[in-house]
Amino acid sequence: MVCSVMAELSSCRQVILLCDSWYPKKPVTGLVSEFENLEMICCARSDTVLYDLPGERTGRRGRPRTHGCRLELSAITLNKPEGASYYMGCRKVITNLWKGRTVYACVTATDPGKPGSFRLFLCTAAPEDIAVEPEKQAEEKICRYNTWGMLPLGLFSLRWNIEISYYETKTFWSFRDYMVRSVQGIERLSNLICISYAAVRVLPYYSKEFQKYQGQSPQEIRYQLGEKIRMNIIIHSLGQTIETIKKYSSLKTAFQELMRNCGYL
Repeated sequence: MVCSVMAELSSCRQVILLCDSWYPKKPVTGLVSEFENLEMICCARSDTVLYDLPGERTGRRGRPRTHGCRLELSAITLNKPEGASYYMGCRKVITNLWKGRTVYACVTATDPGKPGSFRLFLCTAAPEDIAVEPEKQAEEKICRYNTWGMLPLGLFSLRWNIEISYYETKTFWSFRDYMVRSVQGIERLSNLICISYAAVRVLPYYSKEFQKYQGQSPQEIRYQLGEKIRMNIIIHSLGQTIETIKKYSSLKTAFQELMRNCGYL
């Protein structure tokens, strides 16, 4: 999917892939090396192995070290900026997820004294080299994190917007009731959910009939669509029933006129 999208984008445009801790594996992390304009910000497991940068060369014989000593998250200096709800810090590190490449470890903690309170985020781009679109720079959250020198965390917060689609499809469109186990079934369900959700969200911008529902809640859009579908089903089944009744010509004519006036014919 990423390769397909990257093929459509200009090579001059910086692209940042946001993902949670399930995705930082070789097939995904390797894409950063495959595309020069692709960077990645991901949430990572707190036990991910991190190394300090290698020290300066001593001039001794032998292969130079590729990395320094192993780093614990507690060794990264954390501060609590004014207005922040937790401690945070950033440091250049080396990790096996991107061998031979320096990345940035952004660490947050509600309480630095408790090991279980740490969260780790990895960014392949230097925070100062990240190009943010003007409309995003104006957003309060992005501006605040940028001021704190933790822009990667501000950008990662945009990833949570994707959760809205999952919530709406499961809650308002009843896709949580579909239970499939086969690989083919899961792929078909995933495609069905994405196509259905995209079609419903785009419909108010595509159809003049639903134009007034632009920006409306998913409950309202679902209700209106449901009413339209229900009405079409009732009228269609009613027409089929009438055709089985003897001497129905007058009634059929009346219903056809009604349907024509309502725009169904």
